[in-house]
Amino acid sequence: MSFRTLHRWVGLTAGVLGLFMAITGIMMSVDPAAEALQAGTLGADPGISAAQLAGSITSQIKGVQEIRKSANNSITVQYSTGAGTGQMGFDPYRLKPIPAAPRSSFWSFIKEAHRSLFLGNAGRAIAGAAAAAMIILSLTGVSVMVRRMGGWGALLRSPHRHGARALHLDAGRLALVFLMLLSVTGIYMTLASFEVVPTKFTAPPAFPAVDATRARLPVAQVSALADIPFSALRDLVMPYPDDPTDVYTVTTDAGTGYIDPTTGKMAGFTQNGLGARIYQWVYLLHTGQGAWWLGIILGLGMLLVPALVVSGFLMAIRRPANPMRGIKTASAHFADTVILVGSEGKTTWGFAGTLAKALIAAGHKVHAAPMNALAHSYPHARHILVLTSTYGQGEAPSTASGFFKRLERFRSLHVPFTVLGFGDKSFRDFCKFAEDAERAMLARGMHTFMERFSIDRASEQAFSGWGAALRQHFAGLPDLEHHPKRPKTTKVRLNAAKSYGQEVQAPVSVLRFGASGRKLPRHEPGDLLGVYVPQSRVPRFYSLASSSRDGVLEICVRKQLGGLCSSHLAAMRPGDKVEVFVKKNPGFKPRKGKSPLILIGAGAGIGPLMGFTRANRQKRPVHLFWGGRDPGSDFLYRDDIDEMRDRGQLSGVHTIFSRVPGGGYVQKRLLERSDEICALVRAGAQILVCGGIQMGSEVRDAIDAALQPAGLSVARLRKDHRYLEDVY
Repeated sequence: MSFRTLHRWVGLTAGVLGLFMAITGIMMSVDPAAEALQAGTLGADPGISAAQLAGSITSQIKGVQEIRKSANNSITVQYSTGAGTGQMGFDPYRLKPIPAAPRSSFWSFIKEAHRSLFLGNAGRAIAGAAAAAMIILSLTGVSVMVRRMGGWGALLRSPHRHGARALHLDAGRLALVFLMLLSVTGIYMTLASFEVVPTKFTAPPAFPAVDATRARLPVAQVSALADIPFSALRDLVMPYPDDPTDVYTVTTDAGTGYIDPTTGKMAGFTQNGLGARIYQWVYLLHTGQGAWWLGIILGLGMLLVPALVVSGFLMAIRRPANPMRGIKTASAHFADTVILVGSEGKTTWGFAGTLAKALIAAGHKVHAAPMNALAHSYPHARHILVLTSTYGQGEAPSTASGFFKRLERFRSLHVPFTVLGFGDKSFRDFCKFAEDAERAMLARGMHTFMERFSIDRASEQAFSGWGAALRQHFAGLPDLEHHPKRPKTTKVRLNAAKSYGQEVQAPVSVLRFGASGRKLPRHEPGDLLGVYVPQSRVPRFYSLASSSRDGVLEICVRKQLGGLCSSHLAAMRPGDKVEVFVKKNPGFKPRKGKSPLILIGAGAGIGPLMGFTRANRQKRPVHLFWGGRDPGSDFLYRDDIDEMRDRGQLSGVHTIFSRVPGGGYVQKRLLERSDEICALVRAGAQILVCGGIQMGSEVRDAIDAALQPAGLSVARLRKDHRYLEDVY
């Protein structure tokens, strides 16, 4: 069983119990501070001795029998009355009696729920098992992250993704220390409750003999108590008034002893053993009792656990089927063929699964793993096949983010390799990471057995053709027939369509789809709407201009000459239906906060930019730069822009049109406003660009020119995720 599988199943089976333990633990973390606040002992040590404390108490309260000090420095005095016994509190700072602070039954209820689930010893065992499950989850979670994201540095990097996965990774990294600390100490306390580990404070020494003829010293003059600081005292039992042979019984954090009341000297003291001292520290670290500020810190740390459990559950129920499931692969040590996969989702893994099954059918021992899991060596490997997609602007996908570092330590440099890249030719950085991976492997001294090949838009035919070429190196390899599982789609109905650009031979439609039976899939502006039209097995993607809060799926579509999907969408009429699905696009989203946004687009690229602006409910500064052809024909979203500007959602609008006198393209407007753009970037602005490939290239040049006086560049902004592109 892999660490990933173990992590998932332990999380699913123990998640609810872990959530309960975390919530009750969070509530208990407030108890030390609440007790100290109620008793007025939140301040520093009062700097008095046990003798001074006892002397002050006995001078103001008659019949004192016992003085107890809690771990949080609250003092409880038990005294005798004519009818029995009573209790009173005592302020050790002002040295004044105060009303006894009754412990709320609420805390007792929560404590019992947390420790035993109201099930006695069985509940304590279950609580200990929950703590053990948290340790397993922590260790396997770290292992999975390090393995899949490429080394220990992954713990410090921000994940590519948004949503549940990013929340799970971020919360997990922050909560790791708290989970390990509280889980280990929780297990120890469970073992202590069953007396598996020593915890008891040492029994007192032999009872001393006291000279009954001598008078007792006033408690304030007892030298042994004067040697005990307030901070060390735990409990002081006064000698029985009517028994001249009785003694003081004192308990400190170091042990238990007797004090002769006639001499004031310690008459015997037994130090706590190692087990008791360990238990004291474990108890402090687990509960915060004795350090109320630590309890608050622990509680704040455990607030991350509900986020971990909920996000982990969402990931589990949304997790696509594993394409490698059911394929009997070999270990890295014994494999003769190694498949390394760089993927941001499951598409590339699907192709890798088809390849692995074909190779196994041909009699090969195949090992398949993420590129981040590149081993130090493959002793029996004869071929390495790298299948990878490209993320964002030519970057590594999440399962290959640490590949280059692992490659530096790779020892099986004699094993020949080939690289198969997956991408979309409409994007500027088509298969760039596949090229970079091949270049890095060649630089390490490795050699290829087949030239690099690139597949556009997950073409099954191209993959099959690559397999035919691969057959020259793998005798008996069957045809690579890959049939990816079609994503779950939703049928939607066209509610409204608005057409532009007919007069300038650039027809564009703004389409709004509503639910047709099932509710619409959840989405945000900038996500991609995959559309399946009749006679097409491959979806076409369009950037969404709406969010789930809008109650519609809105896209802006330019009709392409000969475009099957765009022509079908342009011909649709209200009431017509089409099959769609939503693909998350976390690499093209404005960062949260109040820093300015610069939105740049041309033509239909304005769609997601309008979605970002609509979502600007906090009215952060947003500056729109957009280019069209003619304001009388294709001024997309003109009315929406005016309304958003009036509502304060748009701070500046800078349009330009190419087919009017004195007009031009959007990059011209950027150059005219270069000082303003530079000032916004200096103020922390993020730039988002959407449109065609050529426009994207010229916009980059214009922004570079605008930023040059500030010593900045597009490359620098990209590294900080402040320059994002969705170009096609």
